[in-house]
Amino acid sequence: MAAKRNAGASHSSKTWPNLELYCIFDAVPGGAVNARERTLKSVGDELGAQLAALAGQISVIRRGARAPTQAKRASESCLAIAERLHLARRRRGRHFRDKLFCDPAWDILLDLFIAAERGRDISVTSACLAAGVPSTTGLRWLQMLEDEGLVISEPDAHDGRRRFIRLTREATARMRAYLAEEARCGQADAAAQPEPAVTA
Repeated sequence: MAAKRNAGASHSSKTWPNLELYCIFDAVPGGAVNARERTLKSVGDELGAQLAALAGQISVIRRGARAPTQAKRASESCLAIAERLHLARRRRGRHFRDKLFCDPAWDILLDLFIAAERGRDISVTSACLAAGVPSTTGLRWLQMLEDEGLVISEPDAHDGRRRFIRLTREATARMRAYLAEEARCGQADAAAQPEPAVTA
């Protein structure tokens, strides 16, 4: 008989897993039950606050991780636009004489921007070649750009006879702003293009 009762109790606890918990709470005075409920609520509130704080920290980390990625994409976009403009000017020179479209200052700025993004140093001689003009003319344009605060020259640490040319911070910022605007305009123009007609 006792074995049957134990078997029945075991079966009941398996069928109704919360039955023992209900019995315990029925045996505890009402004040103790209220105290337990308050304790459980307090623990639940604390866990909820911790989870909310953790979610906020995760959000901050994600925003911080996205920021460098977005900056990198913007930088790559500016470099791509600069290289496209630079190559377009070179292609044009294969069909028309350079003196018809002479713009040495812009050619120098493009070349210096691309070189900086690629981590290359540009010498005075190379900058003059990029301008597509004789050395004396290129030197005058470099001096003009330096007077405008757009370029700066620095001596070569390994060769005192050579000097490097680079964009100033202001010039770099202005080039980025211009190239970013070119990118936006290109995207807007592409979006405004009508979709090709579908032929049967």
